[in-house]
Order: sequence, then structure tokens, then C-alpha cells
Amino acid sequence: MMSRERFERREIPLTRNSERDEALLTVIVPVYNVENYIEECLASLVKQENTRLKIIVINDGSQDASGELCTRYQRCYPQMITYIEQTNSGLGAARNVGLRKTISRYVTFLDGDDWYLDGAIDQALKAIEAHSDCDIFFILPQIYYMSDETIHPWYDADKLRRIFSTQDKGLIHAQTHKELFSLQPSCCARIFRTQFLREKSFSFQENIAWEDIIPHFYLLDMAQSCRFIENAGFVYRRGRPGQITNMPESDASDLCLIYQDLLCYAKEHEWPSEKRIFIHQRMLDYTFWRCRLSSPVVRKKLVTEMHRLLQQFDMEQQKEAMSVLKSSKQCKLFKLLKSPAYFLVDGLYSISVKFKNAQKGNRVCNR
Repeated sequence: MMSRERFERREIPLTRNSERDEALLTVIVPVYNVENYIEECLASLVKQENTRLKIIVINDGSQDASGELCTRYQRCYPQMITYIEQTNSGLGAARNVGLRKTISRYVTFLDGDDWYLDGAIDQALKAIEAHSDCDIFFILPQIYYMSDETIHPWYDADKLRRIFSTQDKGLIHAQTHKELFSLQPSCCARIFRTQFLREKSFSFQENIAWEDIIPHFYLLDMAQSCRFIENAGFVYRRGRPGQITNMPESDASDLCLIYQDLLCYAKEHEWPSEKRIFIHQRMLDYTFWRCRLSSPVVRKKLVTEMHRLLQQFDMEQQKEAMSVLKSSKQCKLFKLLKSPAYFLVDGLYSISVKFKNAQKGNRVCNR
């Protein structure tokens, strides 16, 4: 691996010479041991050859040839690519480094094993130029399954079109279109106005898995305007060894911490029940999904910790979680399969009954 001194001399600072040459969009690319995929990722960006696009690549302590490949691209495209190396600190920390280096009007993220679709950047830049006051742009991601080498839609395009069909000249507000909260959390599927992030003092949580979930809810809640760029998108690679979808036991508790943090935020900001329900839907959906894919050891830890968290819910939170669990197709599937994950449902029922009985007892004693 190259020394710290060598990489720092190669780092090219982004400069603005004129309004015409001002960087409109920066794509932040964290890289960690993706030597088999990083060239496809960077090639999908540099092929756009747009002077108003900047790329910040953060090598997060890769132990393979990723750094050498990134350096090669930076040498070929020195005005477009800024290359940074750091000791392994995690995805959230790498993204934060990129955010601090960003000076363009808008910023988005792309993981080092994913790639942009042809023409996506051009469509994004056109939208940014036309609507430079928008806080968040949504783009349309797809999923590439490595197991059978097929590409499928990730977001429901019809759902996005329906949500944005009521927009005022292409503009909607998350507070009046709460369905936006139901979308899959992914910062890579959003383009953010840089000043908006800085006004909100935003940064990713570090040393925690699932770092996209909290920004999804926080930033949507604070955004004043959202738009949809239908012809812009990227491809998310699923099934690669080392991805977060291959969750270690140590990451299982992070889901519970995030669940708790989100509910605290919702309570602090007085979210109504119809809005809080999206938190329960997302977090319980993740729980069942992880249980289905995880090893028995991880599954047991996740279910146990989630059950412990549900016991701490107040009456209103329990009702909301129960409404999600009762209507969940995954939940019914787990019951049929007699999965340990269904313990969550039975456990929450019993907790709810005990809570109600305790409340009744308190009312009797207080009479």
C-alpha cells in the first residue's frame, strides 16, 4: 500500500474558477476491498466526461488492490477525481470525510461495488441546473443479484410516479406526502443540496451498521422540497462477500439502537401516529428480513434484543408496532414456518396484555 505522504501529494483540491465551471454535483465513493468491482464503478462515472461533476474517492484502509486501481483512475482524470486514503474507519466515517471535502452545490453517494446507469449523471445535472433550490432529489435504483446475474427494480417506479404526480411543478414536501418515509432508506438513491446538509449540521453516525436508516427519516423530516428524477439511477450489487447484508453478530444490536433513536426523535418532534408508523414498518421489516438471512446465532441475538426493546415501549408505541406486525406478510410467513422470529409477535402480544392489565390495576387503585 502506498504511503500516506505519497497519496497526499496526489490529492487534487476542487476549485471554482467561474460560475460556468462551478461543480454542480459531487459523487462520494467509499472504497473497501472491492478490487473486482471498483473499475466498473469509476468507469460509469468518468465516462460522463462532464466538467461539472466531481468524484471524491475515499479508500477506507483496503487490503487488496483497490487503492492502486483508484490511483490509476485519479491520474487519468486529475481534474475530476480527488483520491483520499485513511485507516479503516467504516462507511459512515468515510462518507463524512467526503462531505467535508465537498464544495459542489449537490452531493450524492455511490458504494465502490455499484455503478451508475448510462446517462444518469447527465439527467441529474440537468435537473440540478433547472431546480437548484430543491433539498433532495430522488433517483431510481436497481438491484443486481450476483447469484443469478440479473438486474431488477429496487424502488417501485409506479409508486414514485404516483407520489410525485400531485407535486406542484415537480416539487413536493415530505410532511404532506408521508409516503416518502415508506421508501427503502438509501443515501445513494438521493441527491442532496450540500448547503441543506450543512445547515442541518448533518453527518453520518460512525462505528455503526445500517448508517442509511437514520438519515432517511431525519433528512426527509427536515427537507422543505423534494423532486424525482425518473431517468437517473444506479445499480446496487447484492450478494457480494463482506456486504452489510452478510451481518455479523456484533451488528445485530445496531438495529435496535437505531429503532430506539428514531422513536425518540419522533417523540421529541411530536410526530403523529400515522407518521411514526413508517418507523415501525421499516425497522420490523428489517428485523424479519435479517432473521431470514442470518445464521442461527445472529438470529437469536437479533430477536432477543428486539424483544427486549419492544418490552420498553409505551402503550402507544406497542399499539403501532402491533398494527404493523398483524398486517405484515412476512410476519404471517414466519408463523407458517414456525420461525423463531415469530417470537416477536407472540411476545409483543403478551407484553401488550400485561401492560393493559397493569394500567387497569392502576386506575382501580387510584379511584
